Amino acid sequence: MGYCDAPVRHTWQVVRVLGAVQHSIEEGRLTPMVPRKRNGAPNSDPSGGLGPGSALARAVALHLEGKPKDALRELNAAVERGEDSPEIHSARGFLQFELELFEEAAKSYQRLLEVQPQHPTAPFNLAVCLEKLGRWDEAALHFRKTLSGNPEKEDARLGLGVCLLHQQQPEVALGEFDKYLARKPNDETAMFGKAVALQLLQRYAEATEAYERIIERNPNSEDSLANLVTIGISTKNDEQVRRYAERLLTLRPFSQTALEGLATCAFAAGESLKIAADQRFARLRVARGAHNQIHVQTANDYNAFLHHNLRVE
Repeated sequence: MGYCDAPVRHTWQVVRVLGAVQHSIEEGRLTPMVPRKRNGAPNSDPSGGLGPGSALARAVALHLEGKPKDALRELNAAVERGEDSPEIHSARGFLQFELELFEEAAKSYQRLLEVQPQHPTAPFNLAVCLEKLGRWDEAALHFRKTLSGNPEKEDARLGLGVCLLHQQQPEVALGEFDKYLARKPNDETAMFGKAVALQLLQRYAEATEAYERIIERNPNSEDSLANLVTIGISTKNDEQVRRYAERLLTLRPFSQTALEGLATCAFAAGESLKIAADQRFARLRVARGAHNQIHVQTANDYNAFLHHNLRVE
């Protein structure tokens, strides 16, 4: 689905926020293209860079053979020799992205925009790379550039919404998610983004409804369950905390969010946090069986939980 590859925690409110969306970059330039003119003059290579024996042609062949690293080496060597065509940089960025070399891919797309400022897909591809790197401000800038040239580019709108959440602009992000959902109402990533924006705006009833719609479609949405626990804590709704914390623990028995939620309920009921934690630890051991390594992990989580929470007693 693409969100929360690495859930982040805002310092001002604990909320699971969208991570980089699983966008695909466009126009990798690893297939033959129609020759184009640059600055009114025909290409020096009438094949557009794919002439027999060219670096791009060799890279295409190697990629088709399932050898992306070798293909990238061909293109890197071409750049070192001084080749500076848009096709080379576009193909290079595509391969670097495919190999998850996001920093290098971003540099290739930046160079592509220097060589061809009006390149139709480079701003979007650069934005995707920057998003992968968590460089939210820069990614947002290039998603906006993409939308200024193509307002119908919905993937750019979704990416912009995610960046705005990380820039702590939930109200603006909400508008972008609403526009996206108007066209794709069942997109779970956008639904989650909207729910997060509503939660950060403290519109808790609407956020709860939005998360519950996600869970109806995907009962295993751990991040939705975690944020419902957080909302329950914020609104002092112990029944909501218990309900969703228990569901979350069936999916992730070591969930810190769920444990903290149950501890909050224990406080509200006048129970000892230590007793509540002991009971939860015992239940986790039963649930996870007799595997020693799992016991160690459970014990580590238990100790971390107590260290974090007992100071408030």
